[in-house]
Amino acid sequence: MKESQAPEALQKTAKLFRGFGEDYHEKKLQETYIFPAVVKAGGPAASLPDILIAQHNRGREITDYILAVTQGVKLGAGNSEPLAKALEGFVLMYQNHAAREDTIIFPAWKNTMVRSNSIKWATSSKRLNNNSLAKMGTKTR
Repeated sequence: MKESQAPEALQKTAKLFRGFGEDYHEKKLQETYIFPAVVKAGGPAASLPDILIAQHNRGREITDYILAVTQGVKLGAGNSEPLAKALEGFVLMYQNHAAREDTIIFPAWKNTMVRSNSIKWATSSKRLNNNSLAKMGTKTR
């Protein structure tokens, strides 16, 4: 990066990811409901939540770094390369992370659900979703 760039878009993106991806999706849904159900059910998927939580924590550290670096008025040559490396690492980690969730964790969690639990889950997740989106200033139905 030869000239300075305004970090506003990256700052807003990191704040959105923090609010929705980390605070809501990871903490309130996965770490509170989904991962404990998968661990309790046992089987091959039960060993993955600890790894995924460690990745959540590392992602939060990277988000903290992005938020700190983008606090200034401009991004320059001095911080652009470390920021690019952090973003590349973040993407690589979450690609692997999402693949494990989509192919192993979520199917295992779905197998733990019986009809009565599915209805409770749908009601709870809708309430959490509406509350979280309202806190972020997004209108809900």
